[in-house]
Amino acid sequence: MTVLALGVAAGAYAVGADAAGTTGQAPSTVTFPTDPCATSTTASKTYTTIHKVPVTTTITTPVVSTVTAPVTTTDPTTTSTTPTYTTTTATTFTTRTTTRTVSKRVPLVQQIWSIPRKARDISREPGKTVVAETGVVGDVRRAPNDHAPVIAKLRFYTPDNEALQTYLVIARERIHHQTWSLIALPMRPNGTIGWVPRSYLGAYLTTNTEIVVNRAERKLTLCRAGKVALTAPIGVGRVAMPTPAGYFWVTESFSSSDAFYGPWALGTSDLASEAAVAAGFPDGGLVGIHGTSEPWLVPGDPSHGCVRLHNPDIVKLKAIAEIGTALWVQ
Repeated sequence: MTVLALGVAAGAYAVGADAAGTTGQAPSTVTFPTDPCATSTTASKTYTTIHKVPVTTTITTPVVSTVTAPVTTTDPTTTSTTPTYTTTTATTFTTRTTTRTVSKRVPLVQQIWSIPRKARDISREPGKTVVAETGVVGDVRRAPNDHAPVIAKLRFYTPDNEALQTYLVIARERIHHQTWSLIALPMRPNGTIGWVPRSYLGAYLTTNTEIVVNRAERKLTLCRAGKVALTAPIGVGRVAMPTPAGYFWVTESFSSSDAFYGPWALGTSDLASEAAVAAGFPDGGLVGIHGTSEPWLVPGDPSHGCVRLHNPDIVKLKAIAEIGTALWVQ
């Protein structure tokens, strides 16, 4: 049985799988770097971060003690007393426990998602992301076996029917001559993951681009091969409808005929809150990155959850960010 972690760009995802491969919610433990491209640059192959962990060492050593004691014997024929000595040797053990702090390298892919069993990062370039389109409309399961509970079904098209649906490939595992793929799903709750047979997916598509959205600074950074390719001011979700944070990917890219969205839009796997959908967010709350007909609102927080850019910036972004580009919303 082999588990391989396919390369994913650095990011924080608040969902993981337990040791049995089941899905569930878990708080993110990944710290965002100061440089948005830093993680991809400094750990191009393993995307590792250093954690300080305590290590307790117990040493048990033998202690030999020798005791010499006088023994008095009496000769009955002479009634004389003669002192002699006996030596007794005993071995005891003492235990000494010490605790020290060491640096431990933890693959970032295992921090974003808890990969079942041992995983090996097979990425070969900074910021690598692997996605795949649907090959067969089949069931997505909680664990890599045909009897595990079904949590979703693959689909050919995105919910707005603008593009073929892609899924982020996290890992693969071979069990009983069948290869299973662990994938991230564009569905609520954000970060849901599940298993499908590898044959259900099409060819792997690889990108080395990453979009980092910093909501606090109202800034978007585009990284390519670990280097900054573009920075731009942005508008994000309003206070009552914030742009959901987490690790996602670009699922579609298309020109817009509506001036409100500017000349171009990128669809993502990020989903806005239920409140935003109830307030009229279109397409089931799919969070997009697009231009705007109201440039004076950028930077700011004017949207239902989408990320707005000035029109010249969205044109620059779409020229570099392809389908499968990682999206990291801080």
